Amino acid sequence: MQPSLTSGRLLVRNSALNLAGKLVPMALAIVTMPYVIQHLGDDRAGIFQFCWILLGYFNLFDFGFGRALVKFASERLSSGAEHEIPDWTATVNRILWRIAIPLVVVMVFVLPAVMGREGSVPSELIPEAQLAAIGIALYIPFLLTFFSHIGILETWQRFDIINRYQILYGILWYVLPVLAITVTQRIDILVGILLLLRMLHWVIIRWHAQRLLSDKPKGVYRSDYWPSLIDFSKWIVVINSVALVMTHLDRLLIYWVIGSAAMAWYNTPFDVVLKVTIIPMAFAGVLFPAIAHATGSDPSRARYIYNGYRNVTLMAVYPMCAVLGYFAPELLQAWLGLSMEPDRVAVFLEQSTMPMQLFAIGVFANSIALIPSSYIQSKGRPDLIAKLHLVEMPVFLVALWYGISEYGLAGVAGAVALRMVVDALALLWLARDENTRIGSVAWSVTWPVLLAVGMMLPALFMVEIATKLAILLVSTIIFAILIWTAAMSNEEREFIKGKLSFR
Repeated sequence: MQPSLTSGRLLVRNSALNLAGKLVPMALAIVTMPYVIQHLGDDRAGIFQFCWILLGYFNLFDFGFGRALVKFASERLSSGAEHEIPDWTATVNRILWRIAIPLVVVMVFVLPAVMGREGSVPSELIPEAQLAAIGIALYIPFLLTFFSHIGILETWQRFDIINRYQILYGILWYVLPVLAITVTQRIDILVGILLLLRMLHWVIIRWHAQRLLSDKPKGVYRSDYWPSLIDFSKWIVVINSVALVMTHLDRLLIYWVIGSAAMAWYNTPFDVVLKVTIIPMAFAGVLFPAIAHATGSDPSRARYIYNGYRNVTLMAVYPMCAVLGYFAPELLQAWLGLSMEPDRVAVFLEQSTMPMQLFAIGVFANSIALIPSSYIQSKGRPDLIAKLHLVEMPVFLVALWYGISEYGLAGVAGAVALRMVVDALALLWLARDENTRIGSVAWSVTWPVLLAVGMMLPALFMVEIATKLAILLVSTIIFAILIWTAAMSNEEREFIKGKLSFR
């Protein structure tokens, strides 16, 4: 194994780079989103945000082969067999193109029907929505192979390259629509601009990935790699398929049942709160190849890295989610008031405050869940996550339908938040140390999430700013003290106090 690829200094550096690559776009999103909503109107903004969602999550259709490439390439690199990596890359890329072509054919017909459904979209906007949907469908092959090229950079821990362009891409992702809106409000043109930007990003990342492999033999397709790829990725397929339903059905139901305008009321607070996950996403992106490198030769090192990332995430994410939950109405009013008329702000506050408070609870849990999820997959056990999601899905679907039928947007948000909390608790338990007794480990790994959820629930019932501020401060201090003293090991505390690197 190459120790430098799991060294503390490199892990901390890469985590910081990943965080910077996500923070800059997040800051721009906060500034530009009210402007986009104001100038497009609720219906157009709802359609445009739905397109953003599709562009952001269509990578679920890579069926786990991009993730598998990172795992097997990292293992080959750590074992000194890096000359095999070009063959793994060529094999995965050919598979992804074979998946993408029939998927494009299907989606060219399916997406326009979904996005142009009468009753959900004003009739005059249906042609624009359908053209945007066709553009998204045609981009699918490049989206899928993009993540295999990123995987090569991750294997060599080249997060400097990834985030150099991620920052520039993230800036343009939010700035270009703002500039374009001054010329046109057509959804298909705005989406087309974003697709061209993504194509440019694909070309640049592919070039850098090929440079890393340039001193190695040209990769060839290897059918004998199929068993290993299928054995790992088949469970990723299940995870991604179920995740596609559980992470998008809420907005699809709102789009169909309530209408496109409600998408803006629901998705705006959700998108704001979801920005908190940039921290665990930055960590998880570094964690996966690092654990894959360490697992084979030093399992205790892999476990130590996981524990460190989990506890630091708990400490970092709780204050952010608590602030968003307790001060949801004040933050929404201040933020949307920057570029939106008072009467529209009032509508948003009425519709979006309760969902935002519930999202704060759910996103906290989801942020924590990303760490054990990445750890379990990097250990080669994605089947555990897949089976968990299969059990969760039918219960979630019932809760979602009941929520939207009885309580509207708040009911949907409540169902989503509850699923995220349950998912986090289960994943933390699945990622437990196998040498620890099950009875004792269940409480030891889940109590931080249960405590945090309990301390955020009062936000749903309070309106006085002074009271909310007092509870927020006290709860944050209590949570930090308990995590520091009860959840962290002596070695982790020394790590934080000392060199800020894993030793």
